[in-house]
Amino acid sequence: MFPKLVAFDTEGIIFTGQLSEDVWGKGPTAAPKPMDNIHKVDEFTLEDKSNRNNKIKMSPDIPRIINDLLSKGASLAIVSRNTNKDLCDRALYYFQAKDPKSGEMKSIIKLVRYDEVVNEPKSEHFKRIHKWSKCNYTDMVLFDNKALQAVKNLGVVVNKCSPETGLSFETYSKGIERWAVNLKQNNGPAQNLKGI
Repeated sequence: MFPKLVAFDTEGIIFTGQLSEDVWGKGPTAAPKPMDNIHKVDEFTLEDKSNRNNKIKMSPDIPRIINDLLSKGASLAIVSRNTNKDLCDRALYYFQAKDPKSGEMKSIIKLVRYDEVVNEPKSEHFKRIHKWSKCNYTDMVLFDNKALQAVKNLGVVVNKCSPETGLSFETYSKGIERWAVNLKQNNGPAQNLKGI
């Protein structure tokens, strides 16, 4: 048993550090568009070309987690209240994971089915995803650094994670396990469990 859709917030889940248009691309050599200031340092680290003190680091287990959920047939969704979708999408372009269908490394953004990066309540993100995907809310799991009551009220199982470490494979596995136990106990629509 596996959820049909697994959703991640960006900051504190996929990566640690702050990716904000208010901070990135503000140095003396900044390109006009914030997204054009992202520089790939290595497979896990991106920095601001205009101010190298601005960095984000992909959580080490994210490539494995994405490969796992896709190999089990789930759709990947990004739900973020970041105010600059292009900036987020560019970061997810540089970070990679193995596509289980081809066995090749691909940009995470190319593996995402639902890309909901917009500064509004995440419950609105899930309402759109529900409309497009036709998935029941109870077949959806969210990993976030906040316990979002409005999303829980829809029926999505929300797993709260530590923003300092990002999402680990252990926390991901426990979150999927909790979703399955919850679904089984309720013989249908899942009730939400407290975060990890």
